[in-house]
Amino acid sequence: MPSLIERALSKLGVTNLIRKIEPIRQFLSLPSGCYYGNDFEGNIVGAEALPLQITSSETQYLTPSCLNKHLFPHVELPGPPCKADIFAIVLPNAFVWGRLGGVITKEGIFIDQVSHAFGLKGWRHPVWKKLRLSEQKVLHGVSLSLAGPASSNYFHWLAQLFPKLSLILEHSNISINEIDYVIISGPVRAFHIESLEAVGINESKIVILEDESYLQCTKLLCTSFLTAGSAPWAIDWLQKQFTSENSSISKRIYISRGDASTRRLLNETELVKLISTYEFESIQLEGLTVEEQANLFASAEAVLSP
Repeated sequence: MPSLIERALSKLGVTNLIRKIEPIRQFLSLPSGCYYGNDFEGNIVGAEALPLQITSSETQYLTPSCLNKHLFPHVELPGPPCKADIFAIVLPNAFVWGRLGGVITKEGIFIDQVSHAFGLKGWRHPVWKKLRLSEQKVLHGVSLSLAGPASSNYFHWLAQLFPKLSLILEHSNISINEIDYVIISGPVRAFHIESLEAVGINESKIVILEDESYLQCTKLLCTSFLTAGSAPWAIDWLQKQFTSENSSISKRIYISRGDASTRRLLNETELVKLISTYEFESIQLEGLTVEEQANLFASAEAVLSP
């Protein structure tokens, strides 16, 4: 819902005026001003789509998304027009801004489809709230963006952000050795380092985004946002990275939130006593590695959680 200020500006006819004169914001240090979507009268030169070898059955549970054909008229996406469930694009000399990794092309176009922020689309994205961006840091070579909201949350990283890497490594023609940098949203956690090293990305290649980060990437790889936990190909890829083939199903486990700072179960003591009669073992995940957690769940006959 628009804010009071946005509604007032809209009634005054000021909103569209501001967007039309957006090029005067060159003082922001953005390339040639900054535009959003169809306000830019041109297209993005040099952009290309990576061919992704994923069948329709593997993408049927993903939220459909479409790359703006006004901006990318020469980029062909898999599937019918505006029906591509996922895409990966290569942008030359693109910019990555802020902790959430907002993507701006060299023409100064903000690309909404690869700049996800929970509930903040288009002109509501935090990139528009800055009066001036910090000094640019240039990344020469190939940079892959895995940045996004809630990156420091274990679930969101593993379910939505980290699997973007599988689109590049498993379903395109780009190899792990061709990637010079991997861009992630800070703060960095142990599970970031562990999961990336598991697929062959050394910690020295990781670039961490903070609130004031402003990167220029000579070649930027970015993908559409993944719907949490709904892509069969992503789940299969995660299992392949972290679980052992000889995991045997033998445990009934209860996931305790006893060490959590929020959302603890008030009657957990009574619950654990009750479910122990059904051979459930209480487990706290905080001290386990990504691989240990994956194998724990892979070997579980049943999982009970608050």
